[in-house]
Amino acid sequence: MAGGGLEPVQTDRMKYYKDRYNLEWISERDIMWPKLVADKMGYKLFDYSKSGAGIERYIRETYDYIHEDFERAKETIFFLELPVIWNKVDMWSNIHNRYLICNTDLTDSGEFKDLHLCDDYWYQPLKERMEIERELAPVLRESFTKTWSVKQYEKKILKNLIGLLGYMKYKNYTFYILPQAIQISYVKRFIPDIDKHIFYFEDENGGISNDFHNWSSQYKMQIRNESDGLFDDSHPGYFAHIKWADLIIKKLKNE
Repeated sequence: MAGGGLEPVQTDRMKYYKDRYNLEWISERDIMWPKLVADKMGYKLFDYSKSGAGIERYIRETYDYIHEDFERAKETIFFLELPVIWNKVDMWSNIHNRYLICNTDLTDSGEFKDLHLCDDYWYQPLKERMEIERELAPVLRESFTKTWSVKQYEKKILKNLIGLLGYMKYKNYTFYILPQAIQISYVKRFIPDIDKHIFYFEDENGGISNDFHNWSSQYKMQIRNESDGLFDDSHPGYFAHIKWADLIIKKLKNE
């Protein structure tokens, strides 16, 4: 969760929130729900999220985090927000000696159409993003057209996720899944008791929720709602993060 839609570089939105609500923030990460939960519970937050990144990157980052300090991992509460798989590829670049975000576009029939590469959509200068695409996109487009299948990619990443979840259960780590867009029924075939790790909770209106984006839409707490339609953005708004954090804290305290 990288606080999409509330980045301070979007100065028109920052001005709106200042004028309408007298609110300001330095970084969108300071107002997103994981930071609010960590602050209120007195926890340290490890935040590796990036706009446009997906499950493949999360799997890699989580294994790296565990490997860095196995004792720390035992004390960690892991939250897994799991977006769609197909358009979020974790791409290593030998030229840049680092992983890049690679987002794919599909045709109406579900075939590969195009891709986009960057380090960071909001905070990397446009010139740098364009240079990365100039260097890598042509050869990757040719390769993806010949070798990449969205169905096979989704299957591979889902199986890799199951491997991570199975390991975390084996190690008895504390983790919660917010399954936004994955086939949780497929996961249950391999890990039948995964339900205990799915973050279901009853909200104040009696609804059962586990998906932040769907919940913010249902209760009209998206940026478009907070701005009275001025910004047509379906990301959860500032006040949605506050309310969602309170619901998660309540759930954690009752576990």
